[in-house]
Order: sequence, then C-alpha cells, then structure tokens
Amino acid sequence: RIEWDEATAVLGVVSKSPVIEDFVQVLWKRLTDVQDNYAEKLRDAEETIFEMEADHQDKTSELERRIKELEAKNEELTGELNATKEQLKNTEALLEEQKQITNHQQRQKENL
Repeated sequence: RIEWDEATAVLGVVSKSPVIEDFVQVLWKRLTDVQDNYAEKLRDAEETIFEMEADHQDKTSELERRIKELEAKNEELTGELNATKEQLKNTEALLEEQKQITNHQQRQKENL
C-alpha cells in the first residue's frame, strides 16, 4: 500500500495551494477506497478458491475411495465368474463322460 508521503512525492505536489491540497486529498481518499475495495475482493476470491480446493479434495478422496471399493468388488465378481466357469467346465466333462457311459451301455444292450 502506498503511503500518503510517498504519493505526494510521486505526484510532485509541492504547491502550497489549498485547492490543490484538497483535490489531492480527495483523490487520495478515492484511490485508497478503491484499493481497499479490491483488497477485500481479493481476500474474498482467495477464500472462495480455498473452499473450492477443499471441496475438490473431498470429492476426489470420495471418488478414490469408491474406485477402490469397485475394484475390490470387481475382483470378487471375477473370482466368482472364474469359479462358475470352472464348475461349468467340470459339469460339461461329467456330462460328456455320462454320455459316453450311456452310449457304451446302449451298445452293450444292442449286442446282447
């Protein structure tokens, strides 16, 4: 923030005229008001950004947790699917074996 002494030096206000002094003081007041207003808006914006970042982090953490849950469930279901496929394969082998036995018995009956 620019201080009053710096501003008057920068502006080169060396005149002792009360009109110029009054004008510079009014102008200075307006400039500091605008500066304060923008500083407040900047603080508000920074606070909003901080809140948004925190919210984003919360949502990201929740999504990561949910992804892990879904991956675990996927592994569980994949295991069940593989077990079911193995049972189906074994059942098909048993059916094929039973079919061969039945065919063999049928041929034996026919040969009698």
